[in-house]
Amino acid sequence: MDALIAVGSKQAPTGDQQRRLVDDVISRSLVAPGERATTTTLGRWTIVAIDSHTKPYCDQWVTQDDRLVIACRGYTTSDEQPPVAFSRLVADPQRWRRHRRREFRLTESPGGIYAAVVVDLRLDRLHAWSSHGNVESLYYCETASTWVVGTDPLAVHVVAASDHRVRFDAAWARHVMLTGSSLEHDTPYPDTMRIPSRRAIRIADDGVTLQPHPVEISITPRHASIDELEDAVVRAVRPCGSHADPVLRLSGGKDSRAALAAIVAAHGDVRAVTMGAEGSGEVEVARQVARSVGIPHEMIERDTISSDEIWNTIADNVRAASGLLSENRNLIFPLPRPGVHAVEVHGQAHHLRGGFMSRDRYDEAAVSAAMTQRFGSGHSFCSDELMSEAERLTAAYLRRSDIGRSGLQLYWAYGDLRIAAWLSAGFAKLRRNALLIWPFLDERVLDVTARLPVRLRTEETAQYELIARATPDAARLPLFDSVWRFDRRGHGAKVYPDWAGERTERVTDGVIRRTRRAPVGSTTDLVALARDAMS
Repeated sequence: MDALIAVGSKQAPTGDQQRRLVDDVISRSLVAPGERATTTTLGRWTIVAIDSHTKPYCDQWVTQDDRLVIACRGYTTSDEQPPVAFSRLVADPQRWRRHRRREFRLTESPGGIYAAVVVDLRLDRLHAWSSHGNVESLYYCETASTWVVGTDPLAVHVVAASDHRVRFDAAWARHVMLTGSSLEHDTPYPDTMRIPSRRAIRIADDGVTLQPHPVEISITPRHASIDELEDAVVRAVRPCGSHADPVLRLSGGKDSRAALAAIVAAHGDVRAVTMGAEGSGEVEVARQVARSVGIPHEMIERDTISSDEIWNTIADNVRAASGLLSENRNLIFPLPRPGVHAVEVHGQAHHLRGGFMSRDRYDEAAVSAAMTQRFGSGHSFCSDELMSEAERLTAAYLRRSDIGRSGLQLYWAYGDLRIAAWLSAGFAKLRRNALLIWPFLDERVLDVTARLPVRLRTEETAQYELIARATPDAARLPLFDSVWRFDRRGHGAKVYPDWAGERTERVTDGVIRRTRRAPVGSTTDLVALARDAMS
């Protein structure tokens, strides 16, 4: 298990008592053979870092000065080495400021995808948050005697439980399968909660308090240029440059092509890998894209996906993500070959093309119908009966949301559900083998994305513009089994007349057909599978 855990005692025991308690729980319940755990104890707080193996990059660390203990997991994209840059950012009193409401704020984003825990020794408080994409999530639990915060929900649950045993909530698993993700902030473990997207928590003698995210991000509609976006994306892929042989998972779609354009714009090297079968349309499109920018391309054979493979992959994802379940379209099928890559780059640019058109901004019925279709449908594992319940639960979530406020608000709702909740399990699985870079979830990229005019996102013109600037030869190539939204709506020939004929050619998979996934009429088997995976 890889995890970063912070434990605070409400009784404020001595450091030795706290260390013995934490060490006993970790050695007995969490650390497997070959793993190592390091602890840092100061006063009532103990920070524990569990590593499964040594990686060629620093993915979690703990440091301190005379007033702060800083723990970080993930990576940042600052110009300096991430631990140094992040430490200076948090410890610099000019950049870290206390608000009248005792909020914790930073004046600058470190970029990247990370989870952070900061203990203020002078005020005896803990602050914890994730980067805005929230795929490197944090979880917390409060008991009568302790507070526990960590990056792994199972670890938080086991450390906090009085008997340090696992209790898996089957009702939670069923709810997730019905909705495609947890629409709340609960987890498979009782009383263990996920820190909400774009929020932080403060823990002090007065308890656990939800607070604004320490890195302020504007969601007020105002102009942000493609130049700003390009600059932020180039910085987001900077970690690739310090590692040999970075790998890009290149499909025939939009997001991975945009990630490739970001690497090219940053003058980086990468090789592309596509999973599929020789002769399939997706492999051929990906191969043409790689060839157009002059990078090596490799096809990994995968002609069909059997039912057994799907279920085995679900189990593998559940184990790797400590009981969290990914929505079925975002399950992570690993590359079927030995070896560990230092860096993997993935697209996942849903934020950049998320949200709804401004004409629906104040039409609550239209927005609700569109979001229900997007969030509550298309789950190929669910029967019609379960699909109806999923739509009902999604509608209940929308009634609690401020959906009539603006199209930009809807962008964040889209991003929260599609990214933070649906992808966190897959992120947890993949990052065990490599530094996983999702440039469009980088905090600095999200800041620019939030300020883009709605139409640039919903028409997908911002994403296409990035590709056209850095890789014009790739921009002219068609997508696999899709077209750009501005072309679909008839605007492409006017906005981007060059290559309109080539770009809109429909490429489908006429050779290989994947095995159709049979719908599941009940989630009983999957819930049992998840429970067994945790035992």
